[in-house]
Amino acid sequence: MEPADTLAARLTDFLSSLNTFEKSLQLDMTKYKGVELDTIKNGQIQKFEYCIELCWKTIKFF
Repeated sequence: MEPADTLAARLTDFLSSLNTFEKSLQLDMTKYKGVELDTIKNGQIQKFEYCIELCWKTIKFF
């Protein structure tokens, strides 16, 4: 695979993960309580960490 193709694929993956992270932040948190709310917040944190990791790997590749 060409370096330009690899970079494009990494950028696509990063933007896709960023999009799903943004959607998770748009949830109406008032609908949830207790364990459900905690689980959703933990998932948002994991999505954030995943986005940061993909961002770093993309920058590093570039």
